[in-house]
Amino acid sequence: MYCRGHNIRIKIVEQFEVIPLGRFKLLNGQTVISDAGNMDIIDEYTIFDCIDKNNPEHHESIFCGKYVAEDLCSLSGCMLPPLFNPLKTINKGGSSGGTAVQQDTWNKTRKQLYNIVMIMIIYFKNINPEKPLFKIKLELEQNANQFPKLYIVKSVNTIIKHSGKSFSTILSILSKNNNLRDFKYNLILNILRENKIQQYLED
Repeated sequence: MYCRGHNIRIKIVEQFEVIPLGRFKLLNGQTVISDAGNMDIIDEYTIFDCIDKNNPEHHESIFCGKYVAEDLCSLSGCMLPPLFNPLKTINKGGSSGGTAVQQDTWNKTRKQLYNIVMIMIIYFKNINPEKPLFKIKLELEQNANQFPKLYIVKSVNTIIKHSGKSFSTILSILSKNNNLRDFKYNLILNILRENKIQQYLED
């Protein structure tokens, strides 16, 4: 949804409930088209789900850079999401975790699954906010200290299957010209194997 200009953003917030779904670091070679003027975003972007206040079944989406995202969050009274940065950084005090949940509260298995979801969102880039990945992301952020339910693990595994590539292959693709962090998935792989489910994490 077009959102260039502060006055237009005021009207958007008046008509829609504006919900930030995530904020992501773009990798080298990636661009996302901003809804604030059809310009390429090359650094970081935020995805918003906009729900019509008069017709909750009607959703719009906004992809925008940090400046516009900060303005939308200020107007709607919500917090700008932390940045999910999949790259290795020198400053370990940065916001590379990408979630408002404190790192020490995460169940380790759930955190692995969450990181897989975030990587898949980055891989797909201009993904519709109504897609299952965002619903899974929000569900995993709740009760972060709990072991993930099997149906969530299976859902993520199915999404990877439909991408046509294994998760390890996707990591390899994203690693080209990018110094990615080490994203482990061994705990999720164990769950799938223990439950005799065909896995799509690795070839």
